[in-house]
Order: sequence, then C-alpha cells, then structure tokens
Amino acid sequence: MRIAAILRSLALWSLVVAPSAFAQTPTPAPTVVPPIFTGTCTGTPTPVPTATPPEGAQVYHVNPESLRIQVLEKNLSLQGSFMQVEDAKDQVMSKALSLLPSISLSFKGPSFVLSNIQSLLPFLFPSNWFNYFEEKNLYQAELLSYKILELNTYSAALTVYYTMIADEQTAQIYAQEAQDLRTIAEILKLQSKLGVGVTPIAVEQAEGAASSAADNSIKAAETLVNEKEALRHMLSLTDDKYLLLDRVGLPASEWEGKPIEDAISLAVSSAPELGQIRFMEKAAVDAKWSNMFAFLGSGAIGASSTTGAADLGSIRATGTMTLGAAIIPTISLSNRNIAEIKLQETELLQGDRQILMSSLQNVELAKGRSVMDADGETHLRNAYQGIACEYYFGFASMTDVLVARSALANATLAKIAADLDLNLLRVALHRALLTDQFANIHGCTNPTIPGRRSRLTLDQACHEGGSAPESEALR
Repeated sequence: MRIAAILRSLALWSLVVAPSAFAQTPTPAPTVVPPIFTGTCTGTPTPVPTATPPEGAQVYHVNPESLRIQVLEKNLSLQGSFMQVEDAKDQVMSKALSLLPSISLSFKGPSFVLSNIQSLLPFLFPSNWFNYFEEKNLYQAELLSYKILELNTYSAALTVYYTMIADEQTAQIYAQEAQDLRTIAEILKLQSKLGVGVTPIAVEQAEGAASSAADNSIKAAETLVNEKEALRHMLSLTDDKYLLLDRVGLPASEWEGKPIEDAISLAVSSAPELGQIRFMEKAAVDAKWSNMFAFLGSGAIGASSTTGAADLGSIRATGTMTLGAAIIPTISLSNRNIAEIKLQETELLQGDRQILMSSLQNVELAKGRSVMDADGETHLRNAYQGIACEYYFGFASMTDVLVARSALANATLAKIAADLDLNLLRVALHRALLTDQFANIHGCTNPTIPGRRSRLTLDQACHEGGSAPESEALR
C-alpha cells in the first residue's frame, strides 16, 4: 500500500513538472498536490478562453441591434425587393396619368389638311378607374411584402447569431474537455508504466475519449466558420472585419405567462401578412369590376371631316362600342381568384394561430428545461470535483475521474442546447408579436385593421442608414 502511494505521488509529480491543462497554480513542492486541484481540493476544469480577434484586426461586434441596422441597410435581397416596390409605385403613377384626357389630330395630303379630331376621355369610363385602384392595391401589397421580407431577414439573422453563440460555446467545451481528458490519459499511461494497477484497456479508453473530444471540437469549429461566412453574406460585409459575437441574451417576451388567446388575437390581427392578403383581395375585386365594364371600349370619342377639309360644317361625330360573350368566363375567373385569396387568408390565420400557440407553450417548457439543465450541470461539476478529490486521497480511480469529466461535458452541452432552444423560441415570439428589436422595424403592422388608415405610401417610408426604406408605423 505504501509503495502504491509512493508511485501515485511520483506519477502526479511528473505531471506537475510538465505543463498540464489542469495546472492553474505555480509548480508545487513535491508534497503531492495533483494538478487537477487547487490548494483546497476543489478542482475545476481548465477554462478555455473565449475567441479573441487577432491583434490589429478590425472588429465588427455582432449583437441583436447591430444585426438589425446592418441587415436593413445592406442586405442585397432587401435592396432588390425595394426596387420591385419602386416599380409598383411607377405602375400606379402610370395608371393615374392614363386617366388624363388627350387629343389626337390627323392630317391628310401634301397640304396637311386637318381631317380628323379625336378626343380621348379615359376618366369617363369605370374600367379605367378600376384598373387604377387595382394597381394601387397591388402596390400596397408589394410594399407590405417588402416589410415582411425585412422582418423575416432579420429573424433569420438572429437565428444564425444565436446558433453561432451556441456553436462557439460548444467548440470551447469540447476543446476544454479534450485538454482535460488528454491530461487524464497521460496520468493513466504513466501509472500503467509504473504498475500502479492501471490496465492498458483503461489507458486506451482515456486516449480514445480525448481524441473523440478533440474531433468534436474541430467539427464544431468548422461549423462555426461556415456560419460566420453565411452571416457575413447576409450582412453584405465585403471587408475583412473580424466578427466578434457579443453574447447578448434575448429578453423574454412580455406575453410569456399571459393568456395565450390574448397574444394570438394581437399577433394575428397585427400580422403584415394579413394586410398583404387583404390588399391583394381588394385588387382582385377591382380587376373583376374592370372586366365587367371593359365592354365600353377604349374610351374614344371621335370627329372626322366628310369633305377632307377642316370645315366645321362637314365634321360628324364617330364612336364605337364592343360587347362580347368572352366577358362571362373572364368574370368567373375573377370570382375564383377572389375565393382563392380568401382561402389564403383563412390558411394564414390558422397557421399563425398554431405556430404562436405552440411557441408560447414550448417557451415555458424550454425555460424549465434550461433551469433543470443548469442545476444538473452544477451537481455534475460538484461530483467531478468530489471524485477528483477522492482520487487524490486514493479512494477513487482515474477511470472514475474520466467518467465524471465526460458526464460534466455532456451536462454543459445540454445546458447550451437548452439555452439555444429558448432563444430561438423567443425569436419566433418577438417576430410574431412585433416586439423587442422587431418593434424598431417601422411600418410592419397590418394597416387594414379597423380604425387605422387603409393605405401605405412609399412617401411615408423613412430611410434607416439611407439605403433601405422603413415605412412609418401607422396609428
């Protein structure tokens, strides 16, 4: 027994002299202080420092606020969508100008004698007005489509951001575990050589666990690199700025714990998607009425000379009107188009209700899971420290330390996963309820709610940063 204790002391002392992942204090005297402990027998895993930017590098701090500003200003998809909004605005202007009257003059012969006068009065014909209203409603729908894309793009950026934080923490946990397990493997290997009752199988098990943890660390780091490049593309960052993740947690939604039906009622009625569908429905109704009045023709009233000269006494009025049976199936098609849009509205309301109810219920479960995982991590950390202490006094084997270390790593990873799930659920809640940072993206509330103005205009849009518009919140 005495010989075994001496060999154990020699093995531990040899690891203290060599740099170790567990070494947190100066090299102790040869009074046998294991490198996995501080002086009070309360060892903790070696902390791995968080990612730091290279010296002299330009740093871009990634957090919910900086993401919102950068996405709204620089995202290429949003810029392309804004051009479509401007196209829709020009279409409205074109339809409005086409309502103005005009005069067409015709001349004949080498002497350019006036032979025909035609007055175009498009504003007298209902179909032209319905065409204008249709285009105006389509423009409103296009503008809301742009606002929806702003919300969804920012939501996607937040999802990537919180996933990256979780993956960065995961990579650090695996790297930390790999260092600790490698140290344990070296201790077991030395004890095996000294004949302190450690079998080659135990050594192989420890080395395999250390290699597996190192491999997991590399995989997590690779995933993080790919996510950073995806986020860089989403933010349209073309320079070589270093993306530094500010670990900012997402605030709880004010609707957590409140009556679900109230939250659903608010989210569904305020959804910009609902406003978009209703503008599309109005446009479809206008298109139907335009088809019904299309038989009035082009809206031209003419006057031509019977003598070929510009003699007022020889001018007679002319006009045409066409009425065909083709209008019947055209109206039927319009009615079906309106019915299809109403079905989309019903489907949207049901889908939003299901998603929001599921998110509100799951966020409560996720909060409980996060608390339990944090509690489990604390207990397993204490257990690991206790087993390491028992090993120091000879009451536990290094294999017990190895198992306890792996259990602690698994508990920490479970806590990271629980926090990620909670953050992603809250992203969905804030997106649906237009709260937190989403409330700073103006003009995204459904403008067709009774008591609010029923039209958005591009002139109401404000520019945040000068590139992408944000419509003023309608009251």
